[in-house]
Amino acid sequence: MCYYILVKHTIIFFKNKICLYGTLITHPIHKHYLMQIVVSRKIFSNKISIEVIDSNVSHSMFIFRGVYFSIMLDPLSSNGIKLKNTLLNNKTRKFSIESSNTMIMEKISAALSVDDVQSISNDIIKILLKDRNEPRHIIDKRIKKAIQLIKQSKSLNMQVNEIYSKVGLSESHFNLLFKKDVGLPFRKYVLWNKLFRAVLSILNGCSYTVAAQDGDFFDSAHLARTFKENTGISISHIFKNKRFIQVHVEDLI
Repeated sequence: MCYYILVKHTIIFFKNKICLYGTLITHPIHKHYLMQIVVSRKIFSNKISIEVIDSNVSHSMFIFRGVYFSIMLDPLSSNGIKLKNTLLNNKTRKFSIESSNTMIMEKISAALSVDDVQSISNDIIKILLKDRNEPRHIIDKRIKKAIQLIKQSKSLNMQVNEIYSKVGLSESHFNLLFKKDVGLPFRKYVLWNKLFRAVLSILNGCSYTVAAQDGDFFDSAHLARTFKENTGISISHIFKNKRFIQVHVEDLI
């Protein structure tokens, strides 16, 4: 039986990850598609623990000391692939380290803006990858156009062949360039947009049925199943317990 205990829990959706943070969380054994990074303060220590859990690996969360911060990444994203190749082996598919960087926990304990959360999540990934000086990548103008076409489309039930010809690329070149510039394969990026639209719809007061339609899911059950499979969290639980959970949505690219 799955149950949750949450006190002050915030969820922020970004273009290729979800960030969660708060105080006191209990989440029994579960698994989900998204790779997860969990940061918490170690018991009887001033150090912090950073744990990386691969996609679809059973795990639980019991955090009772202070705040926690969690990042959920698509395993096919650029950072997801780097973490998997650098830290995770095929046997355990988990990795954990201790860090003396308690400034991270102090930042998390403060009132956070969306920019703060983005910055903290990037810092945590840099600690794991030891990759602090990676140059900023410029997105190809053809991929920018493709993203614009996706965002402007009323329906997200689209195939890659509906996009690549409109931006002057072959299918193979488009797929390679899209993943390189966006950090996600085309299909995964479209799925994130579908979930993004559905969440926005719920935030605007729509029913799950309408939200599923807005996100181009077959029905509300399809939306709920897709959300749970990807995050391990029940979408109805997020919005049912509004007293304890805040949801913010940051635009996708």
